[in-house]
Amino acid sequence: MSKSISLLDGRLLHTFIAVAEERHFGRAAQRLHLSQPPVSQRIRQLEEEMGVELFVRSTRQVSLTQAGRELYTRALQLVQHAAAAEAAIKRFGTGEQGELHIGFTRTVASELLPRLLSYYHEHKPDVNLLLHEDWSSQLLEQVLHEKLDIALLRRSSAGTHASIRFILVQREPLWLAVPKAHRLARKRKIDPHDLNGETLVGYSFSAAHYFHETLESVLDHYEISAEVRHLSAVPTVLALVNAGMGVALIPRSASRLRSSATVVLPLADPDDVASVELYAAVRQSESSPLVGGAIDALLALDPATAPHPA
Repeated sequence: MSKSISLLDGRLLHTFIAVAEERHFGRAAQRLHLSQPPVSQRIRQLEEEMGVELFVRSTRQVSLTQAGRELYTRALQLVQHAAAAEAAIKRFGTGEQGELHIGFTRTVASELLPRLLSYYHEHKPDVNLLLHEDWSSQLLEQVLHEKLDIALLRRSSAGTHASIRFILVQREPLWLAVPKAHRLARKRKIDPHDLNGETLVGYSFSAAHYFHETLESVLDHYEISAEVRHLSAVPTVLALVNAGMGVALIPRSASRLRSSATVVLPLADPDDVASVELYAAVRQSESSPLVGGAIDALLALDPATAPHPA
């Protein structure tokens, strides 16, 4: 057991390497910023515990025995491996390396998620991102049960839990998607009251609860009278607009999914109610540097820098 302890003793290994390379106890002591007696004592300890002579000593210099030459080769490897292990452990401890399980809803995939992946590819290539798509309610359950480290989701009025912390990472406006031949398609900006009398492609209460609530809030706030039909979820709502089934209020980022038959227009929103928010959900007890780094990255990805659709 004592031999193993000596070989794993970094102090003894570094002393041995210094003497082996300097071939002189005095010069090795100077290199290690020690006096000569402790250097000699460490080498004797190493030889006694290993039961072999490592150096042939003379009055002028020392040379390595065959056993010493073998130990020198292996000592260099041990020191290099120890340094690499220390560096790797530090990278894990600072969130620069590791594995991060990220859950997301479908609407995140069109803009924010690609930018997050690009950020990690450029700045933290040693962090392995494992992605899981699901509904917001399912993502919350997976965060709670530690199957996910972080979830990017929309937060409805029912989406709250004492054990989960929600961090706002993106806020974007709702824009209006209309068929290219629609009467509103030539406008540069849509007044909310322009939607009176229109057929609106809406959102399902069960499949898109957050968007369902948001659309109802906008209609109520601006007292818009419109027929809401074809309840579904993003991006199916946009596909229905592409097919000419009506118009729809969609997140600006989702406009990337439109076809050439659809025009997407900004909505005048003086009261700032026609917008959607995206949250990062993590456990209240979460302290991992990996998760903290992901939150910092998300907050740094300013949604205002995202390109607007033409």
